[in-house]
Amino acid sequence: MSIHIPTKITLSKILLTSLLVPFALQAAPTELKDSHDGRKTYAPYNEDTFPDNVYFGDTHLHTSYSVDAALFGATIGPDAAYRFAKGQVVKSSTGLETRLERPLDFLVVADHAENLGLAPLMSTEDPMVMNNPWGAKLTKLYKS
Repeated sequence: MSIHIPTKITLSKILLTSLLVPFALQAAPTELKDSHDGRKTYAPYNEDTFPDNVYFGDTHLHTSYSVDAALFGATIGPDAAYRFAKGQVVKSSTGLETRLERPLDFLVVADHAENLGLAPLMSTEDPMVMNNPWGAKLTKLYKS
């Protein structure tokens, strides 16, 4: 007795399955339900409550105070980042003045604690950094 197991899966079967699975997993209404205002509805979630207020913002922003952001060209510090989030005009890292058309509702500046503020000090060759052999070497690498 031999059992034939197909070993070839066609692209059309994969595509069809990927399109149908999400529909199969959704909760399907099985009966009419009374809504809060007495109407009959098929909505499976008509009695659920959802937030009325939606807020938009950024929960993880790095400024020039974080070395990783500064190495990729960020020149904006935390103060300018907060002004930008409020919808005020700031000079961007590219040198252009810019602002948000709609201010953010919240912003979290999440700069790294390690080497916090080192990049701005290196860019100005601050004596506190340049008098340290490691700082001078790092500044040379940063500037090249």
